[in-house]
Amino acid sequence: MKDPARTVLGYLAAFTLGVVCMSVIFMATRGKVGRQTPEESREGFAENPASPPPPRPQTFQRLRPPGWPREQEPLSAQPAEVPPAEMPLEQREPEIVAAQEPVIPHVEPVVLPVAAVPTAVVATVSGTGRISGRVRLRGAPPPERILPMDPWCAAQYKSPPKTRFYLTGKDHGLADVLVVLTDGVPTKDRPKPKGPMILAETNCQFEPYISAIQLGQRVVVQNRDKTLHRLHVTSESNGEFNFPPPPGDRPPEIDLKQPEPFVRFKCDAHPWEVAYVSVIEHPFFAVTDRNGEFVMPNVPPGRYKIEVHHRKAGDETLPIEVQANRGTTVEFVLDVGNNRTASR
Repeated sequence: MKDPARTVLGYLAAFTLGVVCMSVIFMATRGKVGRQTPEESREGFAENPASPPPPRPQTFQRLRPPGWPREQEPLSAQPAEVPPAEMPLEQREPEIVAAQEPVIPHVEPVVLPVAAVPTAVVATVSGTGRISGRVRLRGAPPPERILPMDPWCAAQYKSPPKTRFYLTGKDHGLADVLVVLTDGVPTKDRPKPKGPMILAETNCQFEPYISAIQLGQRVVVQNRDKTLHRLHVTSESNGEFNFPPPPGDRPPEIDLKQPEPFVRFKCDAHPWEVAYVSVIEHPFFAVTDRNGEFVMPNVPPGRYKIEVHHRKAGDETLPIEVQANRGTTVEFVLDVGNNRTASR
């Protein structure tokens, strides 16, 4: 009968010998793979496409993509710690630098309702309307006359200046037309005039030739010439004023206390030097420019009449309706022969 102790010792010796042999084989195989370069591994895979690619070491990525939830981060095995200098270049962990994303403030888009977009020009004050338009002259006006200036005044011009009865511009637009809103104009909460109106005497003529002020607004007359002027104001409702040359450089101030169209300002030293200032009770008026165009902003909504007045071509009136935050356009046609017509 065999000794049990010898049997156990035999088994242990055989097991130990098998473990030693397996370790030697494993170490030899690992040394060969470790000496194989990445290029050799890829070349072998290219020659035998059926064989699986050589395993690549798995590494962690230092930063997850922006917005990637933490629970969705892929897991990978912890790599063996290999000094970076001894690791192949393509197997080294890349240095990832997080780019700082720019902070863009959130801005809500502005969407205008359809009702807030007018078909014409929007008024400059909320809740008001705006009137714009043109005045045209029909017919051929008579030729302007040369002003009989004295030698000093005439020397200020390259060509002799003429009268300004009919000044027209583009497409027969008529300048110096007074445009006034009437009938139904609000009497409360009217804007006040901001300052005086300047009427300048320059080159022996008044500038502007035709102007208008709101009741309560003063007219300051400035002499910008190096010659003597003598101001004379004639008016039906505001009386008559005759001003001697003011002392020093202080210009005269004229306060017209009654509404009146075309108050006459003249110079007694130069009889051709004339201008006209209209006094309007409210601020809803305008004077056409060199092309016959005008703009009347900040008009309260309502139904009115709009009038145009020209010293030579006459007057005309039209009904008009002004809506809040919308623009209204009107056009007048005045005849040289005072057979006045108008159109909208």
